[in-house]
Amino acid sequence: LEPGSEYEVRFELSDPDGGHATATRTVTTRVQPARNLPGRRQVHVYPERFEGPRLSPAFADLATAFAQSEPGDLVLIHAGTYRGPYRVAAGGTAGRPIVFRAAGDGEVIVDGGGDDTVGVIEVEPGRDHLWFENLSVRGGRCGIRGMRTDGLVVRGCRIWDVLYGVTTGTEPRNFANTNWYVADNVLIGRYEQWKKYVKTHFGAGINLAGRGHVACFNRISFFWDGIS
Repeated sequence: LEPGSEYEVRFELSDPDGGHATATRTVTTRVQPARNLPGRRQVHVYPERFEGPRLSPAFADLATAFAQSEPGDLVLIHAGTYRGPYRVAAGGTAGRPIVFRAAGDGEVIVDGGGDDTVGVIEVEPGRDHLWFENLSVRGGRCGIRGMRTDGLVVRGCRIWDVLYGVTTGTEPRNFANTNWYVADNVLIGRYEQWKKYVKTHFGAGINLAGRGHVACFNRISFFWDGIS
């Protein structure tokens, strides 16, 4: 099947105990998020104590970028370590997502400081169409977590030393999450040896409540569950 294409699909239900039904419907496949989206505006972010030349415009720091980016922005995050955890209060639209992408001049590490009570990157409820690309995220309960969020994209990231890699959480309210795209990531947990399930469970590489999600081409290891 081709992405973003219309197909006529015939469904047939047959029960050996009796009963039979058929239906024909026209359906459309999902469109993959565009690669290398240029953005309406490009804004740069540099790590603390960066001493080299800076491109402009630029946000003061990553926390400001997560709070003040506007729909259509491409936020280019330059190489270095950014000390979190962080909350993302900005939001995009379907036609103008906000893209947070490594600038390409070296590894971008977003470090949660080992705080296992929160996510390293927490997307606030109702903040939609946020894309995270080519980032390294480590050291928290979750790598990237969203609540009641539509159109989240996590692509090409390396997420490790976490209990959950990419997650909606499992509370009933989080079944409102829709249409996430999680692809081409490397997710590494903390458990070299799988353990029998106990009341305090051991997390998951990708944990998605809601509907319309796509998870593909991810490499997942050392979690209690791979995809949940």
